[in-house]
Amino acid sequence: MKKILIAVLCMVSILTACSSSYDEEYSYLKVTNESSYGISDVSWKDNSISSYIYPPNNKIYYSSEKVDVPGGSDYLYFTREVREGSTMTKLKLRTREIITVSRSSSSSYATTFTLTNSTMVTEVDNESNTEALSTINLFAGLSIKNQSFSDLLNVQWQGVAFASNTKEDSIPIGNIVQKEASEGSVYIYFKLRKSNPISARTKEPITVTKGKITEFTFTDNTLIVDTANPNNTGTLKELLTAVTGLSIKNQSSGDLLNVQWQGVAFASNTKEDSIPIGDIVQKEVPEGSVYIYFKLRKSNPISARTKEPVTVTKGKITEFTFTDNTLIVGTANPDSDRTLKDMASTVVFFDDAEGEIQRYAERKNSSYYAKQEDLPNLPNSPATASSIYYNLPYKGKSIALGGNADCKLRLSVTLARTGKLSFWFANKSYDDTNIGTISIDGTENASWSGSYNWSYQEYPLEAGSHEIVWTKDGLDSSSSGYSYLSLDNILVVYTD
Repeated sequence: MKKILIAVLCMVSILTACSSSYDEEYSYLKVTNESSYGISDVSWKDNSISSYIYPPNNKIYYSSEKVDVPGGSDYLYFTREVREGSTMTKLKLRTREIITVSRSSSSSYATTFTLTNSTMVTEVDNESNTEALSTINLFAGLSIKNQSFSDLLNVQWQGVAFASNTKEDSIPIGNIVQKEASEGSVYIYFKLRKSNPISARTKEPITVTKGKITEFTFTDNTLIVDTANPNNTGTLKELLTAVTGLSIKNQSSGDLLNVQWQGVAFASNTKEDSIPIGDIVQKEVPEGSVYIYFKLRKSNPISARTKEPVTVTKGKITEFTFTDNTLIVGTANPDSDRTLKDMASTVVFFDDAEGEIQRYAERKNSSYYAKQEDLPNLPNSPATASSIYYNLPYKGKSIALGGNADCKLRLSVTLARTGKLSFWFANKSYDDTNIGTISIDGTENASWSGSYNWSYQEYPLEAGSHEIVWTKDGLDSSSSGYSYLSLDNILVVYTD
C-alpha cells in the first residue's frame, strides 16, 4: 500500500511540473508597417492584430501592439488603402508567404513581421493576382465625357466599351461614362451619326496611368481622324458636318439623260430624268470608285459611260464636269473611246433595245424582249433549254424576229460621209429552210441557218442613203419547231 501511494504522489508531481512548464510559454505577433500605405483590418489566424496601422510618414505610430495569438502558421490578412484626393481605394490582401509564430518561455519575446512596399502580396478575391504591395492592382480608369453636340456611338478604348445608353451603344450628349481600364496609351475609337456613320478616332492617343482616373472630354473642337481616310483630319464638328457626295455639272453642248453613279440617279429635270445644259446636280452618295453611266440624245439615244471611274472620297464632295471634250465609252462598244461631242455627232443610229422601241422604216413580227419566256413557242413544240440558250438577251433587252410568220426589220439611214454598221446577233432555226438574213441596199450580206450564239457583225457604209434589212423565215402553224433571230446594239456611225 505504501508503494502505491508513493507512485501516485510521483505522478501528481510530474503533471504539476508539466502544467507549470506550459503556462510559462508565450506566443505573440507584432506587425510593423514600413510601406507607403495605411493598412487596416490586420489579422492572423482569425485573430485581430490591429484595426489600423499608419504608414511611417504619418508619425503617429506604425507598429501594432504585440498581440497574444496561438502559435502556428498562417497568412497575414489586411486591407491596403490608397487615397487620391477625396477618393479612397481599398484592396483586400494577404501575404504571399506564410508567417509562422513561435512559442517562447519569455513573455517579452514576440514574432515580428514588417510590411514594406516590396513585400509580395496576393489579392484575396483573386488568387492569381500577386505582386509587390506598391504595385498590385492599382485602380486604373478612364472617364469619357461627351460635351459635343452629337451622340458618340460604339465608343471604345483598348477594347473596353463605353456607353451610358447600352441599347444604342452610345454616349449621348452631356453624358459621362467611367470604366476601369488597363493602363496604356491608345486612341479612342467611335462613330458619328446613325445615318451614313463616320468611323473615327481621336487624333492623339489617350494615356491611362495606373492608380489614376484619366478624364477625357469630347467637344465640337476635339481633333479627330476619319479611320477610313486617315488623311481626313479635322474637328469633330467639321467631320460630322462633312458630307460624302458627288456633284455633276453639265457643260457639254447636249443634255445628259438617265445619269447614274453607283445606282444613284442624278437629274435636275426629274420629268425627263436629265441634267440639261449648264445644270449642276449634287447628291449624297457612299464612297466608292465607279463609272458614271448616262445616255446622249433623246432621239436615237446612245448609252455611254465615262472612260475612267469617278472616285468619291468619304467626307468630301467630289466634283465632276462633263464637257464636249470629256472622254467617254459607248457601252455597246467598250473598246472604243471618243470625246462626248464626237460620240454624239458621229452616231447616226443606235438601238440597244432598252427604253422605247426605236423608229424603223418597217417592223414586221419583231419586238423587244427581256427574257426567254417572252419568245412565244408554237403550241406543239415548247422550247427546250438548249434552244433557249441561243436567244438569251445580249444585255438587258434584245430584239427578236421570229414565230410562225415571216419577219422583217428595216432601217433607213442617210450618211453625209463614210460610216459603218455593227450589231450583235444570235440565231436558232428549226431546219435549213428556216433562215435569218442581213441585206444592205438589196444585196444579201449574210444568212444564218442552224444555231449561233451571240456573235458580232460589222459592215462598211458609203456616203448616201441605205436600206438595211434583217429577215427571218417563219414557220407555218403545222410545223413543230422553234425559230428566232435575235439582234442587239445595232449601231450606225461615221468613221471619218
